[in-house]
Amino acid sequence: MKNLSRSLLVLATPFVLLFAGTASADFTVTYTRPNTDFGSYNQFLISPLDMSDMKIVPPAWVTDSKPHKWQLSEKDVEYIRSLYQEYIANGIHSGKKYNVVSEQAPNTLEVDVEIIRLTPWAKKGDKSAKTKGSGEMKFEVVFRDALSGDLLAIGEGLQNVGENYQENVPINHEHNLKEHFFTWGQSLSDALAKQKK
Repeated sequence: MKNLSRSLLVLATPFVLLFAGTASADFTVTYTRPNTDFGSYNQFLISPLDMSDMKIVPPAWVTDSKPHKWQLSEKDVEYIRSLYQEYIANGIHSGKKYNVVSEQAPNTLEVDVEIIRLTPWAKKGDKSAKTKGSGEMKFEVVFRDALSGDLLAIGEGLQNVGENYQENVPINHEHNLKEHFFTWGQSLSDALAKQKK
């Protein structure tokens, strides 16, 4: 999913935007701490994916004779969170430059992502639907120094999840999420590597 909005433009405005760099992304850096040297970081701490205040918004073209609130089950939420943790870490490791740690440590960049809104392109269980990808995700990403907790940068983006036309079945959505989160991890690794040059 492309390069988490041109990889959050190249760390903090460079790093943060470089992380965000995806082909189908709209991304805005809302805060960067002045004089932050992202090149001093050499590993990542990935916070659990925050979906606690996430809204599920049906796409505008969906009409239903029996309107109801679209929602994810707690099981679905936990599954998405586990995919996120696994695949963002896999993406970071794929560049063979950086590690993901499980505890606060010096020279560690903490990444905290919150999904604000999820818009599936089709209703769950509608097997007659074919969509381009799974839907759209609005998110916020916060970067902190893992040891001190100092806020380094904040950005917000809107991205499509998946890019191929496909049937509306769970295996396709799972594949799209895995690819999306993996690409975020790759983008983080690439963005940090660019700060070292």
